[in-house]
Amino acid sequence: MDFESGTGKEWLVANGLGGYSSSTVIGCNTRKYHGLLVAALEPPVKRCILLSKLEEEVEVEGKTYLLSTNEYLGAVHPKGHNMLTSFELDPLPTSTFVLGEVSISKRIFPIHGRNAVVISYRISNLNKQEIIFRVRPLITSRGIHEIARPYTPESVFEKDSFIAKTEESYLGVGRSPGSWLSSDLPEDGKWYRNFKYRMELERGYPGVEDLYCPGKFTVESRKSFDVNILAAGGKRDEAETFNLFYKKGRKYYGSLYEGEKARINRLQKRFQRNTGLRQPEFDLLTIAADSFIVDRDKPKGKSIIAGYHWFTDFGRDTFIALPGLTLVTGRFDDAREILLSFSKQIKGGLVPNNFSEDGDAYFNGVDASLWFIYAVQKYLEYTGDLVFVERILPSMLEVVHGFIRGNGLAKVGDDGLISVHKTRKALTWMDVNVGGTQATPRYGKVVEINALWYNALRFLEAVAGESTGFEDIASKAKDSFEIFWNDGRNCLYDFVAEGERNDFIRPNQIFALSLPYSPIEGKDAKAIL
Repeated sequence: MDFESGTGKEWLVANGLGGYSSSTVIGCNTRKYHGLLVAALEPPVKRCILLSKLEEEVEVEGKTYLLSTNEYLGAVHPKGHNMLTSFELDPLPTSTFVLGEVSISKRIFPIHGRNAVVISYRISNLNKQEIIFRVRPLITSRGIHEIARPYTPESVFEKDSFIAKTEESYLGVGRSPGSWLSSDLPEDGKWYRNFKYRMELERGYPGVEDLYCPGKFTVESRKSFDVNILAAGGKRDEAETFNLFYKKGRKYYGSLYEGEKARINRLQKRFQRNTGLRQPEFDLLTIAADSFIVDRDKPKGKSIIAGYHWFTDFGRDTFIALPGLTLVTGRFDDAREILLSFSKQIKGGLVPNNFSEDGDAYFNGVDASLWFIYAVQKYLEYTGDLVFVERILPSMLEVVHGFIRGNGLAKVGDDGLISVHKTRKALTWMDVNVGGTQATPRYGKVVEINALWYNALRFLEAVAGESTGFEDIASKAKDSFEIFWNDGRNCLYDFVAEGERNDFIRPNQIFALSLPYSPIEGKDAKAIL
């Protein structure tokens, strides 16, 4: 397989905790975010790369073949991509290497719900040649946004596994079958230096790293054989997963793989029942959708990752994506858990907009709280589950009352519209900062914020009845929404602030048309489209 095209295609398989396995199709890491075991120490955040990759070599009748591909500063070595004949997602990443009459299949599958990954090799040796198969783990212990500096882990070696600990992390790696041989090199000689991560360098970030090799696994045979390598980890004292799947359960790796295939198949069948869509491309979309749904430790529940490799769970993104990821796919239990998880974190009428890698909640977005109500609205539309909606109703009312009294980011005016405060940081979804300056400053009366506001008022009025007292505010908001009408262009202003109307043509006005309760109707709506 060609090096340039191979490094341009990436794969990622998530583990349901915010962690993942990811690389390029030729196994050459091009990002600091790539790794075979990327563990979420506090799911779905505090992600740490523990096992970067495996270096494989096969000796056939005395001739050695190096299967790995790495880019170093100034060199590509080895060039295993030249022996790679295929890569496919079946649904998990599977690579096939052909070395004359010997073929090797390599399959990578994270264990769902655990910070663990199994790398399975099948060596086909029909002519019963003498084969020695060696695998060298290249390990590290760092946050996903960092680059590793040389360190010496606390290591424990056994005949078929090793354990490496740092102040923050635990990594266990074991094989079945085969033997472990610890490196007898001096400490400095155990480092593979100057791996180049081209994507980081192109983005202007540090992109050169050293990785630690504690030793190698070796298997010798004249027959066809399988080799499984398990890596599991977490915080410094979290040995449970490694002990469970390696020391107690290593003979069941095949059933683990079949179990993961069965889990994926159940998701696909549920989607098919829910939608009637059976085309193969929807099977792939169902798997992709599953990658974004994760467990959250604090508070306990479910959430949605905004994107890989580096995003955490954002409130805004979660609620916009929730209908497609959970409702269309029939994952109603997950939808409820996600909504409940965020409802428990409402503060001052605001839903968290995003979380740091350390798990801290940030209340820095005006629209996340309104998208939360929209997501509940869509949940009711798909499920008819009014009991749950009534359960979560106090949280939605808290959001609305927060805007009415002022929640620190925005406040409802006498005209029934929300006015977003002018601050140094952007409070809508267009929140990019360049050199500390907002790239697209938007404040005052913002078009999609007020469309979402009107929709929320009408929905709560429909669910809770006249007791909310929102009828008058909703009517005012709809009448006042005329302030956004741009008569010259037959569309909506993006925002109105300080007596000025911003006439940039942006997609934000489409939100106003897409909501169940829209403040724009008839010919005006058609004109916008």
